[in-house]
Amino acid sequence: MEPLTGVENAALVEGVKFLYQQAAEILSAWRARRQDRQAPPPKAIESPAAVSVEHPQPLPDPASPEMADALQELKDLVEPVKDGEVSLEAVAARQSVARLRELLEVIVASPITFAGERPRAVDVSDVDVVVQRVAGQVRGVHADLAGLQCPASIRAVRVHGSDVDSGGEVTGVHLALNVPVA
Repeated sequence: MEPLTGVENAALVEGVKFLYQQAAEILSAWRARRQDRQAPPPKAIESPAAVSVEHPQPLPDPASPEMADALQELKDLVEPVKDGEVSLEAVAARQSVARLRELLEVIVASPITFAGERPRAVDVSDVDVVVQRVAGQVRGVHADLAGLQCPASIRAVRVHGSDVDSGGEVTGVHLALNVPVA
């Protein structure tokens, strides 16, 4: 399926500007923090009406140098789209926007949805949790399926605990159906 299917052009234009600005804010803050550890962490910028972001909490620092490099590369790829030099109708433009959004969703720890967009599949993979001692509960993934309105896939979840206390619990994947009571 083509990325960003169903998103109206006006919402997509606003979304691209938002993604670009959020990426620029994060990169700027990360650079400042590399120079001065006391510099403030990145801020979540206010999203336009056509974009929904739920409780963003940007990473104070990149998880790896590759994350910062990928964010810079995707921001640069999306810039001509934001400036109107590349049409949003081009499949490559939409793919770049979708990839930037996916990375920003990881960085701000929140889904980013454009108005009119169809629900996207949830894909969780390559989760590794390593602990030395477990006194309570450790879970690789805990998912509440009650509110899920799209397909989901959970793969390659590994939890390693070398010392589990009596009563301790180590779980790879825990799926729940916590239906709210009215």
